[in-house]
Amino acid sequence: MSGADIHFTAKESVPVETERGRALLSVPAPAGHGALHANWVPQRKSHCGCASAVIVLNAMGREPALTQDSFFRHEGIESVVPQCTVFTVGYTLDQLAEALNRFPSIEATPCRAGNAPGEHGIADFRRSLASDGSGGNTHLILNFSAESLWGLGTGRGHFTPVWDYNAAQDMLLILEVCNGRKSVWYSTGDVWSAMACTDGVSGRNRGWIVVRRNPT
Repeated sequence: MSGADIHFTAKESVPVETERGRALLSVPAPAGHGALHANWVPQRKSHCGCASAVIVLNAMGREPALTQDSFFRHEGIESVVPQCTVFTVGYTLDQLAEALNRFPSIEATPCRAGNAPGEHGIADFRRSLASDGSGGNTHLILNFSAESLWGLGTGRGHFTPVWDYNAAQDMLLILEVCNGRKSVWYSTGDVWSAMACTDGVSGRNRGWIVVRRNPT
């Protein structure tokens, strides 16, 4: 079967506002998850990666708080990908991780989803999810195929932070940065599969970024 013959359908999702969505939330909420929601911003055009980075860095106590414009004024960020280019094509997984690593005390590790050597399987993804939000010093940013997860936009990619993870139900909650699209729960397997898809810009699979703040 050729790539042109593959058709994705939207995966099952559970909006967080529903009774089931609320029941899936961690109680008590992990440290840092409330800060993510409090620092939410809607993405600008093609700025889903930048918006996700801004939310995560501000949730970790970045001072002064960043915006999607001031993010690019930080030393070295424009040399990774200029904002004018981001408006057109956005970031790749490695580029966003590189930009995050330009900030003091931040360690951003890209993890490419897949089963080939050097890639990270679903068990690795679950381990990363289990550490998400711990102490408010670790957060995950996902980079998945919108075509695979949502059933739309051939080859289109999207970034968004992880908001919560329910290990018992093996489901994760994304903090959607696209204005007008709800934050919803998806199965871990569906999200991993949507990340284990080729990014047409880099020619490599998508994945997730583990963002840690190291104490100074």
